[in-house]
Amino acid sequence: MSSTTPVIVMTEERRRGRGPLWVAAAAVLVLGGGSTFAYWHDAQTYTGGSIVSGTLDVSPVGEMQFWDVSADRADATTALPGTLPDGEDDGPDAVFGHEIDDPSAWRMSPEDRVGVTVTADVTLEGDNLVAALTLDGSTGIDLASDGVTYTYAVYRDGATLVAPKPLTDLSAPLLYLSAATDGQEAGADDADGSTVLAMTDGQTTDRLTVLVTATFDADAQQFMSKTYTFANVQLSLEQVRTQGLGSFVAP
Repeated sequence: MSSTTPVIVMTEERRRGRGPLWVAAAAVLVLGGGSTFAYWHDAQTYTGGSIVSGTLDVSPVGEMQFWDVSADRADATTALPGTLPDGEDDGPDAVFGHEIDDPSAWRMSPEDRVGVTVTADVTLEGDNLVAALTLDGSTGIDLASDGVTYTYAVYRDGATLVAPKPLTDLSAPLLYLSAATDGQEAGADDADGSTVLAMTDGQTTDRLTVLVTATFDADAQQFMSKTYTFANVQLSLEQVRTQGLGSFVAP
């Protein structure tokens, strides 16, 4: 009997010694499983909004028109397009003349003045948008023609936007326009009232009329039967981002 007793005791101790090993192994399995414990987490959604691109457009209104605007003519009784407010009979900026239906049949003499009008709806919409309005007639206008002096003016809703100026370079802008800045209250307005002009009262579209006047020189004796061409004229609007123009600086 005494020979079996030690065996039983040793077995008990061996089993008893395995218990902590099993517990330790189970603990390792529990701690090692990354998905068993969840870290704290929270999130919020911001509604925000959409950013929309602007618009730049020129849409012609009617056709090019020719006018006899000689100052000493009694038949100069019709106000040229854009130089007189709608519904008015007269105005401080109105230019009067009579229409020349067929320019090729009309014959110019010294001190005559011929007006050419083009009208367009100009659309500008963009918070940093400045554009140059240019009269491109490089293929159909010869500003260097002897015997004729050219000037231009720009009108908006019956008021002078650009007073008459010499027209000597068709590549030079007639004016600079700035779009309204309704969406950028914290930003700077590009219009300064002189170099860069603003659209009307925050509007996105203005109707502009460009008047080009050709004056036949009084001493143009040697220019009889000479042909002066005014054709293939394009009114263009092009975005500009020029340092010193409006609120633009060097990048």
